[in-house]
Amino acid sequence: MNKTADKELLRIRAKEKMLDGKESFAEAKLNDIMNKVEDKIPEGLAEKLELAFYKGFGFVFNKGVDVIEKTYNKSGMDMDFRAYKNIMLNDEEALVHFRKKLDAGLKKDLTLTALEGTGLGILGIGLPDIPIFIAVILRSIYKIASAYGFDYDQDSEKCYILKLITGALSAGEGRERIKKQIRRMEYLINNDIYETNLDREMKKASSLMANELITYKFVQGLPVVGVLGGYTNVKTLNRIVSFAHLNYERRCIELLRSEG
Repeated sequence: MNKTADKELLRIRAKEKMLDGKESFAEAKLNDIMNKVEDKIPEGLAEKLELAFYKGFGFVFNKGVDVIEKTYNKSGMDMDFRAYKNIMLNDEEALVHFRKKLDAGLKKDLTLTALEGTGLGILGIGLPDIPIFIAVILRSIYKIASAYGFDYDQDSEKCYILKLITGALSAGEGRERIKKQIRRMEYLINNDIYETNLDREMKKASSLMANELITYKFVQGLPVVGVLGGYTNVKTLNRIVSFAHLNYERRCIELLRSEG
């Protein structure tokens, strides 16, 4: 077995455990808060948010890819990956350099979403803002997918991305279950036998996105109805990007190692 690949997989697993530990601690705190304020959530708010995110995902998947790709150098990332693929299992130093370069680019996305400061409006949810927020999230994931050699424009890969989002926004037993589903999905996609159900994955991700944003509003002491600040967006984006990055990196290394 390749020592560099084995070492990288051990590093990724350690980071996954660290991330899961942080989320378990945060989950306990959030559950305590939500148990106290759950009855104060306006009736129908979660459903309206879910529908807004569902429509937002559909819009960005269908109309937004070309626009998103104009905001970063996709061809340059593809070239980086081709070079990375040739050396990753043989040159640990070059592998570390590649990872740091990608991390630096992703940190800029966190700054972008903080400056954007999405506002959700009063119960009307501010529909134009949600596709923008989704586009910021997908832009980060698209960059990761492209950096590791995966075609995010395929419907199967869109389902995978949505599954990553649900995994990132889950915790405890729910996250462990989704992590197993992610591994199974990877196997099916790799062998061209995955049965795509984009609508189902969009609904699951939309439900968790709605609950995530409502929860953070309470944690920040904000009213349920009103403006959702950029801080919430940064926290959510950071969870999703961290989880997606670890899974794409692991998936790439495992795939290349099996090919080698």
